[in-house]
Amino acid sequence: MTSSMESLAIKLRGQGRDLVFLHGLGGSSESWNPQLEALGNGFRCLAVDLPGYGGSPPTDPMTFAAWADALAATFDAFAVRDPVVIGHSLGGMLAQEFVARYPAKVGKLVLSCTSPAFGKADGDFQKQFVAQRLRALVAGGTMKDVAEESVPALFGPSAPREAIVAATATMAVVPEPTYRAALDCLVSFDRRASLAAINVPVLLLSAEHDKAAPPVVMTRMAEKIPHARHVSFDGLGHLPNIEAPARFNREIAAFAAG
Repeated sequence: MTSSMESLAIKLRGQGRDLVFLHGLGGSSESWNPQLEALGNGFRCLAVDLPGYGGSPPTDPMTFAAWADALAATFDAFAVRDPVVIGHSLGGMLAQEFVARYPAKVGKLVLSCTSPAFGKADGDFQKQFVAQRLRALVAGGTMKDVAEESVPALFGPSAPREAIVAATATMAVVPEPTYRAALDCLVSFDRRASLAAINVPVLLLSAEHDKAAPPVVMTRMAEKIPHARHVSFDGLGHLPNIEAPARFNREIAAFAAG
């Protein structure tokens, strides 16, 4: 079932406690198909298309604050109660923004391969990061070119080829204006000062070969959140939900049911 009435578009499956999935920069609700298929047998899973992605219209402005407001409206439209909010990468930043703005709407929080801040939007590292991710577009290419250039490096050394193909196909259809706006959101994000105020149970998931949000970053992050536990996946890269869904799903299910 897909719906976007007065809310962001979602993919919905199953019954039980609400699990809300927020995808990353190059994703969409499609990124969570392995989770919906497995966890939809015991939970009500809602995979959201973030603003401008998939079936969701963009917000005006395209900021994390506006995205959080749109997500709150989606929770109301689908009667989401006491959910486990699972945010991956960019979606993990949105999850942090959301719990800061709407703490009563979150029951538990999973932060997957993300960080509490990217740094200053005008810093040298940030400029280099953005330039690298826009290189194919600046050269006259398409989002398909961006995906083919960037996605394989997001996986671990033993990733199944079909996982890489699936993630590449998902990123290839992200609208270019959405991708550019999401990059702007990402590089300006900073919720470090909010970590100590998160007052729900939090599971942090990192991966050994993730260069975007290394385990050491997420270890430090976990130390600043009052009710947090950190699990790192050996052998995996930045997309563990796609690369090794059974391992990822086990952690989510145990945390949600606990």
